[in-house]
Amino acid sequence: MYQNVKDDIVDEASIKLMVDTFYGKVRQDALIGPVFDAVVHDWDEHLPTMYAFWTNLIFRRGDYRGNPFAKHASLDVGREHFVRWLQLFEATVAELFRGPVSEQALNAAKSIAHSFQVRKGIDPFSA
Repeated sequence: MYQNVKDDIVDEASIKLMVDTFYGKVRQDALIGPVFDAVVHDWDEHLPTMYAFWTNLIFRRGDYRGNPFAKHASLDVGREHFVRWLQLFEATVAELFRGPVSEQALNAAKSIAHSFQVRKGIDPFSA
């Protein structure tokens, strides 16, 4: 575990801490928790995929191969779900890290939320 949790995201251990903390919040969330619980049947199997995804996205290395949107395309979610997902992600990163790589992770999450909404036909700017 990190001694100084306000360091930047620096390695795969940082990614694991971020992902574990974030999905801990997701699973407890009244809005998006049930969405994830309906499709993730084994968190011990799912989390390594998320570690690989974020390691690849942030550090451009890792063994993630896949199409994240395809796995989310059929979910019955609206703009409010993406807003909440992003709120939890931003809160997690702010709680744990500070620095340019942390900002990169936040920007990536914003881009993902925006892209997924557009691809699902959801206006990411509507109220």
